[in-house]
Amino acid sequence: TYLDILAFSAALPCVFVSKAEVAGWPIIGRFAEQAGTIFVRREKQGDGSRANASIAECLRNGVRVVLFPEGTTTNGEQVLRFHSTMFQPAIDAGETITPCAIRYELADGVVENEICWWGNMPLGPHLLNFLGKREISASITFGDPVPAVGDRKTLGLELRSRVVALYE
Repeated sequence: TYLDILAFSAALPCVFVSKAEVAGWPIIGRFAEQAGTIFVRREKQGDGSRANASIAECLRNGVRVVLFPEGTTTNGEQVLRFHSTMFQPAIDAGETITPCAIRYELADGVVENEICWWGNMPLGPHLLNFLGKREISASITFGDPVPAVGDRKTLGLELRSRVVALYE
């Protein structure tokens, strides 16, 4: 959900990797741009390389990079497969990657429908409903850092299994 960005920003200084469409979203897009988000135009061949170069620059400068390797939003009931392309800069730099899981609680509603924005939900009505909530609680669980070594696909499988374990 778009709330993930606010929760992670509150927890630690970082930049995000996001699909380019987010830049055009009302309010959220402007916030994302000002926060230094690295936007990826997934439909444009080769844009992943440009984004990876930006990620590498952030890592060289000691900036934490948060990415959502599922590459889409869901209702949060399961962890989808991880797309591993954006792990390559961490491998090249010999960094570590910290898997994490975020969970929401809602005092007056259903998280899957009122916090998570996914599928064909229209953003406007979802956002208005979201803003009317009395209390939303977010908790982020950080796992043990994993050395970014080997090939990115194997690393992606390992990181996904760790995120699934954090949810359990």
